[in-house]
Amino acid sequence: QREAFEKSLVQTALALSVAVDRELYTHRVMLETLAQSQAFRKQDMEGFYEFATRTAEQHGAFFISLFDSEGRQVFNTLRRPGETLPTPFKDPRAGEQQGDVPPYGDPTYLRRVLETGEANNSDLTYGIVAQRLIFTVNVPVIERGKVRYVLNAAFEPQVMTRLLQQNPEFQGVPAVIFDRRGFIVGRWKDAEKFAGRRVTAWPDISQHELSGVGTGRTLEGVEVHFSFARSSATGWGVNVGVERKALEQAMTDTWQVGGTLAAGGLLLGLLFALSLAARLRASITSLAASAAANQPPRVKGLRTREIAQLEAALAAAAASRRAEAHARESRLVAEAREAESADASRMKDRAIAVLSHELRNPLAPIRSGIELLRLMRRRGDTSMPEQVLDMLDRQSAQLTRLVNDLLDVSRISSGRVSLQRSRIDLRAVAEHALESALPGAQARRQLLVRRLPAAPVIVDGDFARLSQATSNLLDNAVKFTPEEGTITLVVRVAAGMARLAVRDTGRGIDVAQRPALFNALVRLEEPHRSTGGLGLGLSIAKALVDLHGGTIEMRDNPEGRGSEFELSLPLAGADESTAAAGDAASRPARPLRVLLVDDNADAARTLADVLRSDGHETRYAMSGASALELAAELKPDVVLLDIGMPGMDGYELARRLRAMANGAAIRLVAVTGWGRDADRERSREAGFDLHLVKPVDPAELARALAGR
Repeated sequence: QREAFEKSLVQTALALSVAVDRELYTHRVMLETLAQSQAFRKQDMEGFYEFATRTAEQHGAFFISLFDSEGRQVFNTLRRPGETLPTPFKDPRAGEQQGDVPPYGDPTYLRRVLETGEANNSDLTYGIVAQRLIFTVNVPVIERGKVRYVLNAAFEPQVMTRLLQQNPEFQGVPAVIFDRRGFIVGRWKDAEKFAGRRVTAWPDISQHELSGVGTGRTLEGVEVHFSFARSSATGWGVNVGVERKALEQAMTDTWQVGGTLAAGGLLLGLLFALSLAARLRASITSLAASAAANQPPRVKGLRTREIAQLEAALAAAAASRRAEAHARESRLVAEAREAESADASRMKDRAIAVLSHELRNPLAPIRSGIELLRLMRRRGDTSMPEQVLDMLDRQSAQLTRLVNDLLDVSRISSGRVSLQRSRIDLRAVAEHALESALPGAQARRQLLVRRLPAAPVIVDGDFARLSQATSNLLDNAVKFTPEEGTITLVVRVAAGMARLAVRDTGRGIDVAQRPALFNALVRLEEPHRSTGGLGLGLSIAKALVDLHGGTIEMRDNPEGRGSEFELSLPLAGADESTAAAGDAASRPARPLRVLLVDDNADAARTLADVLRSDGHETRYAMSGASALELAAELKPDVVLLDIGMPGMDGYELARRLRAMANGAAIRLVAVTGWGRDADRERSREAGFDLHLVKPVDPAELARALAGR
């Protein structure tokens, strides 16, 4: 009976060891999938950061990191891309082990992947970045036959404890999972107390190779019979035990029953045989019931060697079914990823097609207008037709709008939009947006109606961004309202919220199309008429309102035919003053000396002519060296400076201008195509007073010259 018990205990330990190997292999597959992601292949660290962070959350990883071939840590989901990260190879504490505890930041297994190109898992260690006990799974990224990177996922010991507690096959079984050094990684109970301690039977276990049995004490002092198994693949091991007192009592009871039966004679022998048969029948029935219910086999009755063998066979069959289910699940996940990749590819192709079409629309008349002006010049006609100028202005403004929409989508999707909040009057936002929408409405002979309350409607928000969101709603209404239709803008306070609604008298929007209205690149077309645009306006408006803690809702126009888009924002607290709606563009009090620096000759000459026409003394330079010479001669009040120039760039030139005798008094304005928050911050650090993004709006340029 003892032999059958020990064999059953060893079989349980072997099954648990297989489960641990499967868990570690699952984490390895997760890292290999990450290495094949599009963001990683393109070295898009921002995109890879988002993808890796989501993957770590889904798989229970504490963090995912990336090391280069020199062992430098270049990426970690605990830090934003670009932040400084420690290098385990160079940390003087790495690998230190004081006493009978796991080492500090052990880089042994990371180094082994770099040397061999083979994936592995580490032992328990105290993480340098994580500042807690972790173990890691390490996977090489091979390029041209060499290890280019190592992807590394760190897990807390609780991952292995959950394997014991949530797996029906091992629930309630006194079991311990330990690493190559014998440190406890997972435990059936009190894991948080004993994780990182050595298993008590480590001196005996370390002398054996793969499996065995023995006796000992738990860390709580309970005497147990135990079996152990160690994996040849991962080096980790498991202990499975049973309380020694309970086992010996059960065996004593069996011996007493046997003696009583022997003394009882033939009748008692017959009764024993019948009882034995019933217990065997109960054992077989319980095993059959477990198999029918697809549950781990559990014997309820007599456990003989044959019953134990049957139990082990059923357990192996159950493990095989689970492995097949896991393989099937992996295949379905792979198919889902392939379908998702195909959808993304189709979306990309559609976006490129839409973008190409919409960019050609304004470029075609701009090109034609330029050719017309050249033809007139060749004929000796130096006049400038107002109609051509208006067309060039409209089409260049449309082109600028398309580019700005694309940049806004990029900023919003990557979380780089920052709000300049202040107390503002929502009525002023409405007036500003109406001014922007007026030319488009007039072109279609549409009536713009405003309904604004007499009292201020104060909210805490970014005036420019809320004006942009409202303008997008008005532009959408202009597109889908027929000629001579009516567009109404309403500002009101209801249910403790500030509300701004745009109503049109168009044909309305089908119920089936409404769920996708605020998705990027979704365009609704009017019958017999192209509305144009990239399908980004409503998406940007919703994202900006969301950043303010507000909402946008779409419904049928309550006043009749058409649609209504209403944004709702929290009201700001009472205040005696109302924030200004924005600075009005104004001319400087006197003509200024302006130095313009840009390596693009056309851009420099054109802007210089505009400034001269406003009465300013203007000179321009096309390099940093010539700009310094002109600055010493002109002593400018304002310098409009491009940043991305060859040779001496705008940042260096700004620092040298500031170092001149009158440098502190010069107003430095960056005029550049770079418009990210990081670009603006770098401009401030270089000494710029203002950062403008090309193409610059004339009103914005006037405010910059006026020092506003």
